[in-house]
Amino acid sequence: MNYLWKITKIGNIETVGKNEMKRQSIVIEKVTDKEYKWGILFDLIKDKVTLSSGLNIWDIIEVSLNFKATEYNGRDYNNVTAWKIEKKSEAVSDNFSEWLPF
Repeated sequence: MNYLWKITKIGNIETVGKNEMKRQSIVIEKVTDKEYKWGILFDLIKDKVTLSSGLNIWDIIEVSLNFKATEYNGRDYNNVTAWKIEKKSEAVSDNFSEWLPF
């Protein structure tokens, strides 16, 4: 299934781990007219952090994600990473006060 997503948060690029891997987190929200919206937090890792260049908050994108569950120290974790991002339209603000002349 393909959905259109609105970017609601773009984190800073971080360097993590012993191998100094680059990682950036992005939060997206499904574009819908429904009252209750849902979103996903995903990471760009290693060379994929370049996919975020040119992206801004409120841009509409289509993103291809990988989902993986891992176990560490007896706990299970979900990992959601992106491998492709396509910008569909420029920033669209939900903040209508920005449009008002007063």
